[in-house]
Amino acid sequence: MVLLNHLPNTATHESAAAIAALRHLPPILRRHFAQETHGPVSSTTGATFRRRRTDQPSWQTQQQRGFTLIELMFAIAIIAVLCAVSVPSLGNIAASTRSRSGNNTLITALNLARNTSIAHQQEIVLCPSKTGQGCEDTTWWQHGWIAFADLNRDGKRGDNEPILTRAQEQEGIAIATSTARDHVTYRPNGSASGTNLTFTFCDKRGAKYATTVVVSNPGRPRTGTATAGQAAAACAGLE
Repeated sequence: MVLLNHLPNTATHESAAAIAALRHLPPILRRHFAQETHGPVSSTTGATFRRRRTDQPSWQTQQQRGFTLIELMFAIAIIAVLCAVSVPSLGNIAASTRSRSGNNTLITALNLARNTSIAHQQEIVLCPSKTGQGCEDTTWWQHGWIAFADLNRDGKRGDNEPILTRAQEQEGIAIATSTARDHVTYRPNGSASGTNLTFTFCDKRGAKYATTVVVSNPGRPRTGTATAGQAAAACAGLE
């Protein structure tokens, strides 16, 4: 208020109106606008020009702050470390998923073959098949398999023998049975002919993670852990 009363008498009508407007401001704002300045003096009114306060950065200046080169290098280094840690883990998860999927698909086919043999009092054969039409003389099952009604009981599919189910190639895994066990035959009572038949699954994680599906004489499949010999034999078939 003291400074406002000592403004020059030569102020124009606009200056007087501005001064009157200042008197209606809160005290804290009046003190701000009433601060003396040392800027140049107007040749018309004799009043000094007011300077814009520059002691606080404007919001535009705050919004324009970017990254320094060092900060960018640290960010890139952190991203590289995270990628190096996560990529192998993602690969292991994918391999585990493929192995588990193939395992479940085979068990589903075995149960279907057994149940069908009991329901229709027929022999049902499950065998490896790349084409999805006939059996192959191989102990590798990852390229697919079929289950069919063996009407003439010769262990091979004829043109008139219906296919119950087909499985496509199981990518990223190897599935092996023991030597000379290239098919599973279910009798009308649901039992599986021969001794226990073991399917060994190996994925790209290696022999340590190999698993098995065992078909016992009663015909029920069960899962298990592969022995060292079974795992080595199955993992040899990985492509």
